[in-house]
Amino acid sequence: GEVGVTVGQGTVALCWRAVCTAIGDIRAAWKWHKTQASAHSRACKSVLDIPLIRDALAGAAQSAALAERDRQQAQTRAKQHSLDLEASVKLAALSVTVLAPDAPNLPQVQLHIDAVTTVYRAWSDTSYAAELLVRGMNLLDMDQANGNVHKTLLEPYDATKELVWVKYMESSDCDGDLSVELSGLKVSVAADPIFAVLATISNAFSAPTFANDDQDGTETDTMSVRTSPLEEEALSVWGDSCLQARLSVGPILVTVLQDCSQADCAKMVLSLAAVGSYWGSKEEEKASLSIADLQLYTLTPELPEPLHVLDRTAVSVTANRILSLPTPAGAEPTEPSATVSVVARALDLVVTYQDLKRIFATVKVFQAACTKSGLTTSSGVQWIASMMEREDEDPGVVVAPYWSCPTTLELRSDLISLCLINDCMGWTVPFATATAKSLALDVLLRPDMSILTTAQVTTDASFYNIMNTCFEPIMEPWTLKVEMTESPGRVSGQTKVTAESRIEVNISEMHMRGVVQTVESWLQDSKTWGETLEQGKFAPYRLRNEAGVPLTFWLGSSLEPPDASVCKGLASGGEEPFQFSNKRVLQARQRDMSIEFHTLSIRFEGIVDVLTHVPVDITGVHMLPLGELRAVAEIHNDSGSKIIAIQSTFKIYNKTSTAVEAAVTNDASGAAACLWSETFAGDFHGCVPLHLSDSKFLRVRPAGGAYTYCIPFKVPTAPVTGESVFVACAPETPGGEESVMYFRVRLDAKRPVGGHEDNMRIVVSIHPALRVHNVLPYPLQVSVLAGVTKAVLAKALTPEGQVEQLHCADLSAPLLLTATTSAFPKARDPVTVYSPDSAASTAKSIELLDEQGCPLQLGVETTTSAWGDLTIVLFAQYLIRNFTTLPLVYGQYARTVMKASAGQSNLLPESTNASPAHPSPSEHTNERASIQAVYAVFGPRSAFTGKVVMSDPPLADQETILNADQLRGNVALIKRGIVPFTVKARRAAAAGAIGVIFINSDDTTFLAEGDNGPGVRIPCVLITKSDGDQLATSTSGQNKFAVVPETSRSQRSTVQQLEWRRVVKAEVRSLDSHFAFAGSPDKHKTGPSSSGDPEEKEDEELNKELEFPDAWMEALGDPPLMFSYDSIDLTGNKLCFCVRGSEWGPPFSLESMGTNGVLQVPGKPSEVPALKGTKPVHEFGLSFELGVGQFSRSKMCSIVPRYTAVNRMGYTLQLVQSGLEAEPNAALELKDGELLPYHWLDEKKAKTIRARVVPTIGTHESFTTGWSGPIQPEQVGSFAVRFPPEKGGIEDGESLNVLVVVKLRKSAAFLVFRREVEDEPQYAVDNKSSRRIKVWQVGSHPRECGHILHPGNRIAYCWDRPHEQHVVELAQQDCKDTLNIKMDKFGSFRLPGTLKAQNLAEGPTRTLIVRDADDKKGAASSVAESRAEETAKYTVLVELAGIGVSVIDAKLEEVLYLALLEVKTSYRNTKTDHEFEFKLGRLQIDNQTDKGPEIVLAPDMNKSEGRETLHLSMVKSKLYKKMAYFNYFAIFMREMDLDLEETFIMRLLDAAQNVVDSSTITVPEEKQTEDLRSSGFRHLKFLRKEWTGGEKMYFEMLQLHPVVVNLSFYGTGAMMQRASTEGGGLSYNPMFAAMKALGVVVTNIDKAPIALNALMLERPFATQQELVSSIRKHYRSQLITQLYKLVGSFEFLGNPVGLVNNLGTGVHDFFYEPAQGLMKSPADFAKGMSKGSASLFKNMNYGVFNAASKITGSMSKTLVQLSGDEDYIRKRQETQSARLKQTSTNLAQGRQELANEVSEGFMGIFAKPLAGAKEAGASGFFSGLGKGLLGAVVKPTAGLMDLTSQAAEGVRNTSKSGEAIRRIRPPRVNLGDGILRHYDARSAHGCDAMRRIREGAWKDHRYIGFCALEGTEAVLVTDKHVCMHNFNTHEEKWELAVTAITQVSVEGNVVSVTATGSKGGPKSLKCTDGRYAEYLGEAVRRAVSLASSDGRRPGAGRRPSE
Repeated sequence: GEVGVTVGQGTVALCWRAVCTAIGDIRAAWKWHKTQASAHSRACKSVLDIPLIRDALAGAAQSAALAERDRQQAQTRAKQHSLDLEASVKLAALSVTVLAPDAPNLPQVQLHIDAVTTVYRAWSDTSYAAELLVRGMNLLDMDQANGNVHKTLLEPYDATKELVWVKYMESSDCDGDLSVELSGLKVSVAADPIFAVLATISNAFSAPTFANDDQDGTETDTMSVRTSPLEEEALSVWGDSCLQARLSVGPILVTVLQDCSQADCAKMVLSLAAVGSYWGSKEEEKASLSIADLQLYTLTPELPEPLHVLDRTAVSVTANRILSLPTPAGAEPTEPSATVSVVARALDLVVTYQDLKRIFATVKVFQAACTKSGLTTSSGVQWIASMMEREDEDPGVVVAPYWSCPTTLELRSDLISLCLINDCMGWTVPFATATAKSLALDVLLRPDMSILTTAQVTTDASFYNIMNTCFEPIMEPWTLKVEMTESPGRVSGQTKVTAESRIEVNISEMHMRGVVQTVESWLQDSKTWGETLEQGKFAPYRLRNEAGVPLTFWLGSSLEPPDASVCKGLASGGEEPFQFSNKRVLQARQRDMSIEFHTLSIRFEGIVDVLTHVPVDITGVHMLPLGELRAVAEIHNDSGSKIIAIQSTFKIYNKTSTAVEAAVTNDASGAAACLWSETFAGDFHGCVPLHLSDSKFLRVRPAGGAYTYCIPFKVPTAPVTGESVFVACAPETPGGEESVMYFRVRLDAKRPVGGHEDNMRIVVSIHPALRVHNVLPYPLQVSVLAGVTKAVLAKALTPEGQVEQLHCADLSAPLLLTATTSAFPKARDPVTVYSPDSAASTAKSIELLDEQGCPLQLGVETTTSAWGDLTIVLFAQYLIRNFTTLPLVYGQYARTVMKASAGQSNLLPESTNASPAHPSPSEHTNERASIQAVYAVFGPRSAFTGKVVMSDPPLADQETILNADQLRGNVALIKRGIVPFTVKARRAAAAGAIGVIFINSDDTTFLAEGDNGPGVRIPCVLITKSDGDQLATSTSGQNKFAVVPETSRSQRSTVQQLEWRRVVKAEVRSLDSHFAFAGSPDKHKTGPSSSGDPEEKEDEELNKELEFPDAWMEALGDPPLMFSYDSIDLTGNKLCFCVRGSEWGPPFSLESMGTNGVLQVPGKPSEVPALKGTKPVHEFGLSFELGVGQFSRSKMCSIVPRYTAVNRMGYTLQLVQSGLEAEPNAALELKDGELLPYHWLDEKKAKTIRARVVPTIGTHESFTTGWSGPIQPEQVGSFAVRFPPEKGGIEDGESLNVLVVVKLRKSAAFLVFRREVEDEPQYAVDNKSSRRIKVWQVGSHPRECGHILHPGNRIAYCWDRPHEQHVVELAQQDCKDTLNIKMDKFGSFRLPGTLKAQNLAEGPTRTLIVRDADDKKGAASSVAESRAEETAKYTVLVELAGIGVSVIDAKLEEVLYLALLEVKTSYRNTKTDHEFEFKLGRLQIDNQTDKGPEIVLAPDMNKSEGRETLHLSMVKSKLYKKMAYFNYFAIFMREMDLDLEETFIMRLLDAAQNVVDSSTITVPEEKQTEDLRSSGFRHLKFLRKEWTGGEKMYFEMLQLHPVVVNLSFYGTGAMMQRASTEGGGLSYNPMFAAMKALGVVVTNIDKAPIALNALMLERPFATQQELVSSIRKHYRSQLITQLYKLVGSFEFLGNPVGLVNNLGTGVHDFFYEPAQGLMKSPADFAKGMSKGSASLFKNMNYGVFNAASKITGSMSKTLVQLSGDEDYIRKRQETQSARLKQTSTNLAQGRQELANEVSEGFMGIFAKPLAGAKEAGASGFFSGLGKGLLGAVVKPTAGLMDLTSQAAEGVRNTSKSGEAIRRIRPPRVNLGDGILRHYDARSAHGCDAMRRIREGAWKDHRYIGFCALEGTEAVLVTDKHVCMHNFNTHEEKWELAVTAITQVSVEGNVVSVTATGSKGGPKSLKCTDGRYAEYLGEAVRRAVSLASSDGRRPGAGRRPSE
């Protein structure tokens, strides 16, 4: 029957506890025996002596003896082999149900097993057999609440077959035979049920606790002791018997569900079948496993067939283990070994973009299910995780491995490929493929735990070219070898990567275009990844109907829809999403698929013809045939979808802001009715219906019916671009208020690309007649007047930054303009802004007047947009921005005249409380929420908030206040009395009050003065008696009050700002909504606003994000001031300003754009008695810059506080100007986290700051310090300063080390005060002596600033005067003599007395160590020297032959080849360091084109011979966790030659621009605006509380070696030529020709040595940003100093710098070489004389003749440019470019060129006039005549100079030494079919030889073959010649005409060629191999065959035949 088992979480937990209990009992017995054995008996030496165990073993032995007797008896009966026993058990069904932990009655999953049958048979000869048969098995999800609709999680693959069949048979010889068969399974992986069951089971397990263990924790489990396997014999588990096993597994399908809550969801399926075998004996074990039909595919609801990710493949695994084979006599025994081999057939992976998208969604679902189930936090998972977390083992203990004999793992695969498919845009196109061929991986595991791994693989990669529908190589085939070793015990390891060939990478322009477009489409589609998991909701296509008529569409290309149900209708203006069901081409190998574009078919209402073949996959504009009509399809990408807009060929744009009605007609008079009309909203477009797209006339008018149509204008019938027509629309009611509206209509008509048909696409755009753009920061009232009558045509109020469209004129007459603003209500005179006469000038400025009549000049600019719109822009010439929080008054200074600037009356700050910080007015007229108060002169004028408590006594006339406990942290309320206010305030401060409110004795306000005692540090305000009485009545409650100063802005005013204002008003506000002050209704009343206001909540959230919401940087500044001068005087006009009520500051110019400055402005004298004699001065920072965005026409000046202090110390900080420490009112107090500007209180005092720490008001803090030394705020950087103890003595208190960081942002300096990090101070003093020492800074008083160090003490030393010399004075106990020590200088010192000192670097800390003189223990000089030498833990070595990068343009011509040769990289990871080294043997960039020098960049082979081109070395320490510590860092680069040519640069730039232009994403142009009231200093990172400035970097040595580049540039005039043709086709102009000639000559630079000196920094300690800034500054200054060398290397000057360098080198060698020889011997002296003299002669000869060659060559180029003959100039450019590639000078060629120049000049006299007359008639004749006569003089002269230059070059080249640098490889061959193929070295060398042999005389021949012979010879075969030449120099040995060859024979590796007339008989060509001989013979025969049949194709050129 059926057996059911129910398992809950408690059941599993109970079983687990039972197992743990049993284990605990065993462990307890073992422990008892171990500890009590000696007490029981001396004979009890082992566990076998325990009575219970001994008796058990005896019983077992007896049973074994009886069993043996029975076995012997059975062997006697074995001959009959009769069946003794047969037993069987049959079970109909078995079910196991797992219950949910939270609901015991609800099942989670159920396992159901059907028909379980077990059979056992035993025979008389002791053989037996067992058999197990299972009919079926199902795993069901029983949880109804998890949302899973896939309830069957496991089921048989074929229900008609038995699921499991297991058979085991054992013979009488104990040999076993096991057979296991599994028919197949289907497994569904659903996230919810799987994680729920795992969490249930995992929560039942916990860490085992053994109750019988002792609790002392001292037990040592000896059972866990493991012995080394090296000491054990490797034996088989089978003993003398053997076992043979077979495994057969049917199809296994593992389905991973993307979303188990959907029945029809995407799935990923893994399918496989396997067959295995095993055979084991005493001597050997063998096993094999074959996995067949292994494949991975996806199933999607929209596709009926599976999509293969891993194509069908097979994997086989074999294992062989040799244990102990029989050893013949005398032979060595066989060592045990094991081998495991894995062989994989071709693994073909195809991954699509949608696959990646589905995997991402599936991972998200599984992560959510895992989190929901709580699996990761379950007890079982935590226990397993804790077991896996083990501490590092002792390296001295060798842990035994799992293998006891040498084991080899082998992996082999012929091919592994990965193809990436792009299917995100609805189509299916391969993107790229990567392959790994001949993969061989071997891993050797030794018993001593050492590992040896070797691998070798050949890889390549290809990109799919859509245009050619084929794969093209990205990376050429490349073989890589990897070797990894690990030492015994895995203590250390090494990885070595080597490659004997270069990595060849091809970067094609077409490839890059495809990459850009594909990646952009992926990025667009990735926006939908997180939105939904349903595939169907994403529509890859959207169809828009802009054709003007309804349409019906269907998928595919057909005249009729296949089914009416697939048609979709779309009204005019509608949009419909759609997609194709078959998104991917279903082929067996998707890599080989051909691209298939999807199409649409469309039928329009009222049109018979059908539009077919709409290419929805190809972006762009397509004109499609529709019978006699044409339709337009605009296709573009938008947010991951393709938008297909179907339009007619007649499109209308409304570019105005008003709605416009357009109508078409065929009547020119307009009398006939309109054929069609439609209204277009502002900035909208549409199309004329398809059947009316051939209409002839168009009419427009403003929508609404208030205006009539304009006169019809004709639609273009011929191609036209940008033609404009003005039309007028009159009002329907004449004489009304409306006036005529004018529109400008732009007409564009163009034919499709290619122009194969007459149909055109017409675009009509409607524009306003005029636009006015207000780029002022204020609204502008504009009036447009007629130019003649000055009648007002239009008025408009234009908001700031907006554009106003005006339709007031047709631009046929001049227009005047006038404007006003609120601050400037008048304009002086209208100005002319437009005139139809292009020669007439328009105004550049307009003058406005303020209320006082002061003028302001606004700039006026008239511009025309790309659409032809006329725009009048009005802008401010200057904008002044004030961020100082002070009221400033501005004036203009002209020479000696000073006057206030215009427009300031309305910009003065107004007293208002309408800010978020102020409550809103109360509704009650007889109540008020605040009362007026006045700040006392003494004390700070800062705000405070708290409960108000009446003082006891109320007058505070006693020494102490009795209710001090109530006052602490609150506001004291004190009445007026005879005791001075300052005394009362000090008493309140002593009681802990945070502020004081004084009550007057009458209802008047008063100003409280104080005494000259110590300063009052709490704010005090004074109120009237009546207000005080009301306030006193509220002190009994819990009401809180806020006291804030009344200011002109919502920003908080600083103490110093308020100090210069005598009377400062304040407000005492109630923060309780139920309390209000009684008062008259005419007083200002405020009250709290509603807390539910969303704007208020938004402001609160914003304030939380800002660190300083009230600071001048974060809050908005004053509205900008528009400024201008009355007259134009660039040198005399200046701006000046002052603080309101003070004197004018010095004037300054506004013309220094891009600079910053500092200005000191006098302040208002203070009325505080103690500060009346001071002269305050404000120091401001000025920034001058051009505006951005719409304000780009204005020059801006920003005024900010020069110094801003920020407190980040954790204490309250006071700052004071040096010399004013005794005056309490002079201090600026900052609480922790506050930021305030700082100004100088007395210009006579030193401009330095002193600081100290004071207790925070209202707290129990008592820590305080004395004043620090002077701090110079202008010193940018970071430095530490010491705050001394409060009373100034060494023993009096605790000092504080503070780090001051001064950051400069533009013109604002920020002083950030932080506590210094004690772990890493800049300086330290360590007393390791036996005496007490004293140390202090030189210049400071030792009593006030000294430190006393007792023996063994160490302190972080901080400077009392940080900006003075860092010198300390050191003295020891009982010794009067002292010693001065420079802390920045390292070394050892002997102190007076019995001590010695050593100054050294301990990382970034400079430490002074003091020791006893007799202490022989030396200190390490640095951390690096103290490191112990250790063996590297791991080493990585990379040695590559090189890296090659080939750059290929769109024509598939190779432009550039970059080669990095001999690349060596090493990395060592030790216990203390990371060591990295990079060496580049050679860096070279080759020009692979036919023009310009062949070598672009290469090392100078005559300099630094034998060294690497680039060498980087660094050592980084691991001992410092909080910073990057580099023991060493150095970079060396060899001297390089850089040769650039203009044409070569243009080709690279064109290719790069084409790639950029291939982008298909249209980014909307964002309007660039700038908030002029924003300071631009918001959210400064270095002001954060926890900011550290980034990771600190410390270098013991940073060394950047000199960089020398010899720059050459060859100008050809190509850029100027392109500008002249593409910029409008400039005709011949002598001035233009002269400029072009000058440009060509001047831009030529010859070997300009750009030398940048080395940078060596010793022990720098800075952030990465600071370090990079220092390095950039160094090299910038070095470049500036090298600019003169560029001028000195100009070719037209003869390269004087090069001449001097050559002469200098020669003179140096002339003296240096003999001197070096004289130091050795007389013979060497003679050799040195010879060598030095030769060097002097060669360098002098080279320099002189090089200069002569350059001068004559420059003169020749100048004359050529002046000829004006473009064909002649182009030919000369090609000749000069080809000459740059020649390594030698051919004078014969120069003479021939001279003859050609003379001939061409003479013939030009006749040819040029005739050609000019043919092109342009009479004018062309005379122009050509001038060119011909000029060429007759110029061309022969230029040829003569060329000959002179070549002769000088020939003499110069005789002085060259060393071998010339050649290309790394020849250029690749382009077959001309548009397909990029793998690089073929043979064809490349052959075609290169054709270009070089005989100076390129054979370059037009047809290439047949090329073969290198033994030695340095090679053979080139063309269709005309067979030539043997030198492989390196291309010097011709002999050549045979193909037509003369009579016989070709091949014998071995020798090819014999017989030809008629050949001297010396047949030519023998000895090849390196017989295969090459066969190839060469066949190439010669093919050439002969082509010549005999005359089968040469015209224009075949040099195309290879391979």
